[in-house]
Amino acid sequence: MPCLLGQRPLYLFGPILLIATHFVFLACFFSSAVSTPDANSYLTQARTLAHSATTSVAPESPLQYLGPHYAASPNGRYYCAHPPGLSAMLAIPYRLLGPERALFLNPFLCALSLVGLLLLGRRWLGEKLAIVPVALMIVNPFFNEHAHFADAHAAVCFLLIWSMRCLERLANAPSIVIGLAAGFLAGMLPAVRYAEAAYLPALVCFSLSRLREDRSDRKALWAAAAAAAAPIAALGARNQLAYGAFWRTGYAAAEGGALFSAEAFLRNAPSFLAQLPSRGAGFTFPLGVAAIAWMCARRQTRRRGLLLAGIAAPSTILYISYYWPPDPQSMRFLLPTFFLYALASARLLRAAARSVPLNGRVAAAALLILQALWGLPMSLRAMDMLQRQTLPIAQLSDGLADRVPRGSLLIVPGILAQNLDGIGRWRLIDSALVEPRSARLPAPAPMNPDGENESDLVPPTPTPLSTPRLDRYAGLPERQRLAAFSADVWEWAGRARKVYWVTTHAEREALQALLPRGQTLHVVARLDPAGSFPAWRRFTRRTRPEPPNLVELMRESRGEDVPILAEWTR
Repeated sequence: MPCLLGQRPLYLFGPILLIATHFVFLACFFSSAVSTPDANSYLTQARTLAHSATTSVAPESPLQYLGPHYAASPNGRYYCAHPPGLSAMLAIPYRLLGPERALFLNPFLCALSLVGLLLLGRRWLGEKLAIVPVALMIVNPFFNEHAHFADAHAAVCFLLIWSMRCLERLANAPSIVIGLAAGFLAGMLPAVRYAEAAYLPALVCFSLSRLREDRSDRKALWAAAAAAAAPIAALGARNQLAYGAFWRTGYAAAEGGALFSAEAFLRNAPSFLAQLPSRGAGFTFPLGVAAIAWMCARRQTRRRGLLLAGIAAPSTILYISYYWPPDPQSMRFLLPTFFLYALASARLLRAAARSVPLNGRVAAAALLILQALWGLPMSLRAMDMLQRQTLPIAQLSDGLADRVPRGSLLIVPGILAQNLDGIGRWRLIDSALVEPRSARLPAPAPMNPDGENESDLVPPTPTPLSTPRLDRYAGLPERQRLAAFSADVWEWAGRARKVYWVTTHAEREALQALLPRGQTLHVVARLDPAGSFPAWRRFTRRTRPEPPNLVELMRESRGEDVPILAEWTR
């Protein structure tokens, strides 16, 4: 304990207090719902792992909602394209605390990432300057926003920083326990995101660079290798079962063709390199790149500099080469490297402070101020916008939990289905399959903090199940399509299950006119989310037009037609 506290406990407790304050700050923007297709796949996969210890779904009906990242495998089941590492982590709180509370995992992992960065900084920078990279990351907008996205990038940050911290500890004090921890954390990286396997060569080289003849060193490294192999082997076994080959991924199965190419690199590089300082890492990107080059050039810091370069450079090149064109959320792929730029920037400032103390301190203060002025406003706008998307979804989901019996069939818009699918209380159908064109709900158009359309937030379309039943809906007039849909719904419902529809008054009237004789949509309740925000949140108001929340997305242009819950009877 004295070694951990160092000579001055204030230099540890001060940053810990800052991290705790940041955690409370993040909690103020938390909503217990997901609003993106990626988050749907992770949460749904966590549900199947928590309840049935499987990562696949076997649809009960061709109508059953599946997120857009699910695809059929040769064994007849549906698997998510994303690897199951994050879902395995999420399944534990899901099982113990429920799906809504389990979503707090990402803010918690962000806090632990900052703690790991602090401990790593104390080794690399000393007690006084260890707070600098922590402060630089606390104001990073992508880091703050993705604490609430319920995707895998926060988990990757946690795994990378703590594997680096454990390897640093292992190099100075060999231990089998630390070796097991370092190896398992590193091995989990590709199990959470496939492409993050690009981090592993640098981590392996770093761990081998201090290898001595001491037997304890070798035992610790063998322990690390065995621990790293465990999650990678589990991932390979899952892919063998799902796709028929342990090296085949869900991305390759879904997309086909080359996921990475030199042509894509040349096309995407200008946009990525422009976004890195403007949207991604801010002022720490140019300074961090220079600092890493400086560390690699000096013998005393070369080993650590090569570690940072060996992680940041390959992963950046890899994601620039990705076939998907750049969008406002592209920087999420490089979020873990922002920690490295912050750490390297602080290391360069430390050298400057030793050479010219006053100038070094002024430079550190200037960097922190500039980074805060750049990052905090963007953080507030991004988190506020995301909560305006997720809070109504959470409120509507809570309202349905109070009114719809568990196991019932529930027909809902896709943007709501992707959250309810992760909760798993009902059998879901996407209303987009048959909603009348005369009363079609407007498609949501979420935007990023700069007011641009956000492709990652577009709600999913129903995943087509390869059955003749859905094929027969194509080209049918509305009345016949609804009659065919009704027959499939009631075949799935049987005699024991009730059927509910989340819609609007205008759409209910249009549907009622088209339903087969003897079938009725009875209004059960209004589902008007409060949509209220605390008074202290007034400072997050923006002058730009705000993107619509879920209630606004479901309103008809003719008036305030709020969502309703209707029971479908016959």
